[in-house]
Amino acid sequence: MGSCNVGRMPTSAERYRAARTARMRELTGAPGFRRNRFLAAIPGIVIGLIVMAGLRSIGVGAVVALVAGAAGPLIYWWSAYHRASTEARESVMTAWASEHGWTHSEQIDPPGDIAFCRNRQKPRASDGFAGPMCGLDGLIFNFTYSTYETRTRTVTDANGNVRTETYQQEVKHHHTVLRLGLGEIPGIPTMQLSQKRFAMFDKLVAAFGPSRVEGTESSEFNDRYRLLVSDSADEIAVKRVFTPALIVQVVQGTFPQTTFQFEGSGISFIWEDTYNVEELEEVEQRVSAVAPLTTALRTAIQPLQAQAQAVSNP
Repeated sequence: MGSCNVGRMPTSAERYRAARTARMRELTGAPGFRRNRFLAAIPGIVIGLIVMAGLRSIGVGAVVALVAGAAGPLIYWWSAYHRASTEARESVMTAWASEHGWTHSEQIDPPGDIAFCRNRQKPRASDGFAGPMCGLDGLIFNFTYSTYETRTRTVTDANGNVRTETYQQEVKHHHTVLRLGLGEIPGIPTMQLSQKRFAMFDKLVAAFGPSRVEGTESSEFNDRYRLLVSDSADEIAVKRVFTPALIVQVVQGTFPQTTFQFEGSGISFIWEDTYNVEELEEVEQRVSAVAPLTTALRTAIQPLQAQAQAVSNP
């Protein structure tokens, strides 16, 4: 019955849990762990004795000593568990990145050409993997930022009067961002393709900044997608990238992932959730999902790049 799993690679979740268990075993088995855990109860007991003396109540003091004394060893054990989890997480992510020819960074500074990451409140980019992806220099990471929404609530004061007040509620937004070094597209400083019914459509459009809608001869494409380019973009260059053949492929669903932002020399794909050490397979899946469209775009822009190169080096 167990033969079905022969040769199966452990998942990232299995690797993480095994590493955490092994590290926890090392920490709890270290000389002095049991002694230190026992000694961690002493501060709580002392607090109980102080309460007992201050209130002159044996019962209250005993309860405080019992509760606080029990909390000390528990906190000491939990600190060891947290350390084991943190170290296991880092070791698994680092090893997993190395196996893919990548490097892992716990905190990163996103490149400036990712429009989606700019001008955000409380931005945080973490768990980054950098290296070859889709045949290009790639960087994928978790990205979180905050917005503040005005909301209302009904409150009652001490006199029983009811009123409505407004307040600011912080909302956290969690995303995965993948940037690939596509290279400059002559005549097109910025470009974005997004599905109109895509959940993140409004977020992407707002982050992209001033631009114009580039229409195509496909009404189906125009109904379902919005292609935005910078106001200064060369219309002929745009049509050489988004050829009728490429547009048909987009409409027919040839590409698993179609929504992207392009600026400068980087093409970025954004998802509306994040990954963690127990879901590293999602990183592989997302890189694979963007590969077909990235390849198609590279094929389309290579003639433009070659032409620009020939002009600059006659």
